[in-house]
Amino acid sequence: MQIANPCLLIINIQVDFASPDGFAAKLGRKLDPIQEILPRLRLFYRQLKALAVPVIFLQYVARKDLSPVNIRINKDREEKARICLLNSRGANLYYFKPGETDLVLQQRYYDAFAQSRLTLCLQKRNIKTLIVTGIRSELSVDATAKRAINEGYEVIVAKDLIATYQERSAAQKQFLEIFDRYYGYAMDSAAIIDNLQDR
Repeated sequence: MQIANPCLLIINIQVDFASPDGFAAKLGRKLDPIQEILPRLRLFYRQLKALAVPVIFLQYVARKDLSPVNIRINKDREEKARICLLNSRGANLYYFKPGETDLVLQQRYYDAFAQSRLTLCLQKRNIKTLIVTGIRSELSVDATAKRAINEGYEVIVAKDLIATYQERSAAQKQFLEIFDRYYGYAMDSAAIIDNLQDR
């Protein structure tokens, strides 16, 4: 495939989701798959920056008066209402320091397009293709990638650069199979780099 006017999305690499000191780890979530992708994802980020591909970091934030009511109820029920609270350390980006030209956009829904500035930012840059990476595969990655298809973008999920908690790995596998068959493309990051270098 020809990758036209790409943008890299890095979804929810945040303290509460990814750090051994974050809220998910304190809840007993197994972070090994998330920790494993981080060095590869940082290398991929640097490679795409060298190829002048724009980058957007997506940062999930929660607050009782801002979060969608259905998400808020579910989190309250499961005692997870404090994850990624707005302006908390847990909501901060983890492992990455965005560059001067990178964008950081907040999201309140798993779908990063919902009630956010993402569409406007992509339109301003004439983006045609989204390269999707990050966590969690079965929530924000899934919802954002599928919404992007519905918004008319070509979408590539870098399948070796997404992750979720170890206990949810079956959900990630199912997402990738369905997405690659019915929606967009699931590709290894090396193949994406090769394609971009051949443009």
